[in-house]
Amino acid sequence: MSGNTGPGQIPPCWLCGAADGRLVVEVRARPEREIDFGIEPDRYYRAIYRCGRCAVFYSAHDLLDDDVYTGRYNESIYEHQLAERYDRIMSLPHDRSDNRQRVVRVTSFVGALGWTPKRTRVLDVGTGLCVFLGGMKEQGFRCYCIDPDPIATRHALEHVGVDGAYTGTLDGFKTAEPFEVISFNKVLEHVKDPADQLRRAVELLADNGVIYIELPDGQTALEHGTPTEREEFFIDHYTVYCPASLSHLVEAAGLTIAEARAIHEPSDKYTLYAFCHR
Repeated sequence: MSGNTGPGQIPPCWLCGAADGRLVVEVRARPEREIDFGIEPDRYYRAIYRCGRCAVFYSAHDLLDDDVYTGRYNESIYEHQLAERYDRIMSLPHDRSDNRQRVVRVTSFVGALGWTPKRTRVLDVGTGLCVFLGGMKEQGFRCYCIDPDPIATRHALEHVGVDGAYTGTLDGFKTAEPFEVISFNKVLEHVKDPADQLRRAVELLADNGVIYIELPDGQTALEHGTPTEREEFFIDHYTVYCPASLSHLVEAAGLTIAEARAIHEPSDKYTLYAFCHR
């Protein structure tokens, strides 16, 4: 499915496929704080819609290459200094760290299920800097990751010390032993078919396992700024969520929400998180 259509047509929603969107805003220039992906200024145009069927916000454009996350993304953001940035984020105090609070949420939920860290396998999809698994390793969990960027997976193995790392996507990933916890931390908004990615993860989940999801909360973000001001709506986010669209995504993958909340993180991100099971 492409985000572009002919003149006057409403582009289909990346989440549910419906062509029932209401135009929210047209963005004709790169916002000041948005990552520079090298798009020529005269080519920069995208439109953000709100889907009338599933309520997700979706950005219609074909400005980013499909292989943008195989190295160029980290180059754009971190200039290949992943270890230095990882160490800085890991050293943040709890009240200033999105990740420290994320680790507490996940370990508390798992602990309430009676699971012990050393017997719990955690798979982080699109791990990036790998700060989440760094925190989980400190708690004794068995940690694995997937990322399309070989720089990220090498960093995860050599600097973070994860138990296993796979360079690629869920499409080609196989495992002989399922995972009790699979996490998508600010990942599903970056792909054009988030429900399909979540369904693929379900195939890797243990029978009693949990999938943890974090997504940008566009509904609350718009109460505190415009789409060009708020990071939640920047170009690399194809979909931006609200409670209703989060529910649609989870149900489309055949999952049930066990717990979901909207939070305002120390980094000023507005976020929806959910723990899901079969």
